[in-house]
Amino acid sequence: MPTKEQIEQIIKELQRILRIQDWDINFKYVTEAEARDIYGEDCSGGNLRKRHSEESYIIINQDNDKVKNMPNYWYHTLVHELYHIVTDSFIYVVDDSRQFIPDEKARKEWKETTNVKYEELVNKLAKGFVNAYPISNFDHILNHAAALELQMAGMTGTTSIMKGE
Repeated sequence: MPTKEQIEQIIKELQRILRIQDWDINFKYVTEAEARDIYGEDCSGGNLRKRHSEESYIIINQDNDKVKNMPNYWYHTLVHELYHIVTDSFIYVVDDSRQFIPDEKARKEWKETTNVKYEELVNKLAKGFVNAYPISNFDHILNHAAALELQMAGMTGTTSIMKGE
């Protein structure tokens, strides 16, 4: 998995592409226990947002089986969480419209259904983006760091690795 610093660089580039540069986005890897404390369940990632101040706190659960075992699943998770920011105003309106449903049971069902459908929407958007804009677009960030690690470890030939030769 990339370092926290690499993820932060990728976030900056994705903010520009997704047109969410106004948001102040913080990132942190968390353990499974921390993810459970925040969300009450094991999840690959999460995004706590403050829409009025345009602040976001994105986490990726480094202990999650998919994140650990599926190559580059962290990238899908990151893009998924960024799409929550892209669609934040939409879900705000959907959530706010619930107040116009007079029956409490119907309001609860509305919330549960819209939450499931919203996650499905965000997931489809993320999958489409990841397919159209693969992780290889960030090789300049990910490979540069690997070359620097080799160089710091005293290995030779890092110049040719950085140039892709």
